[in-house]
Amino acid sequence: MIDLIANLNVLKDSKILRDKWTSYSRKNSYARNLEFDETIKCLEEFIDIIVPKI
Repeated sequence: MIDLIANLNVLKDSKILRDKWTSYSRKNSYARNLEFDETIKCLEEFIDIIVPKI
């Protein structure tokens, strides 16, 4: 789980992925009102649900 969270933190801090998300959300109406940070937060919550706590 630690590696998963560490990798997610790398994604969260990536300007390249943030810019790609902005471009993606502009092109796809269903993603237009979703911010990159909201998407990352959902991933964090999903990981917290599916990965057992040690």
